[in-house]
Amino acid sequence: MVVNTEWGSWDDGLKVLPQTRFDTLVDESSSDPGCGLLEKMVSGMYLGELLRLSLLDLMRHGALDMSFPDGSPVYIHMGIESAFLSKIAESKPENSLSALSCITDTLVATGVTSRDLRTIQMLATVIVKRSARLKSTSTQIGSRRNTLTRFIRRMFGCIRPEEPSPISTSGSSYDSKDTLESSELADEVIDIAVDGSLFEFHTAFESFMRTALHDVEAIGKANEARIKIELTRDGSGTGAALIAAAAA
Repeated sequence: MVVNTEWGSWDDGLKVLPQTRFDTLVDESSSDPGCGLLEKMVSGMYLGELLRLSLLDLMRHGALDMSFPDGSPVYIHMGIESAFLSKIAESKPENSLSALSCITDTLVATGVTSRDLRTIQMLATVIVKRSARLKSTSTQIGSRRNTLTRFIRRMFGCIRPEEPSPISTSGSSYDSKDTLESSELADEVIDIAVDGSLFEFHTAFESFMRTALHDVEAIGKANEARIKIELTRDGSGTGAALIAAAAA
């Protein structure tokens, strides 16, 4: 079974999504307010804006040592790219001078201190981690559709007896270190294709997603091992093409 998911507008009624006041500001200033609320919480297109709004709020409350002149990206709508979050969040202590320089150059900031660096690192990590956990939520919804897959297979006699054989369970750089022994489970490894610059370039993003999968009681570590998350580009177009081909 192939399922082409478009999760961007899931729960636009906000019955479940944990929207913050910064999410509300991002939505209100977008070209389509009230639509695609999940996408605005997880997409690399918007995470830089969430950081920008957070920095403005901290600055107004005197929580930053650095300052920003007129024309700084901090004052420009969508002025901070998500690549900045990844670079700062992944900075190591031994590279703190480079990270401070990156903040100074990217934000056109003056008087950047180590405390400012730690603040931005914390914000960047939290914003990216929330994105990964929300994406993981939609991933686990897709994985639990496997019950439907089993039903369809039984209806049409598609169950094939196979000899039990261990298989590798993670084809990405993040390895769960688990293997599958059961022929039933092995027949039901779930491939999930994910697109987007965050998944492609942020080295910890898949790890954040898989940690969230572990935390879902219905999945846990053992069932997380059945899920292969792989990068695809132009996911919407590719998914639509696959389903069109399958239906032809």
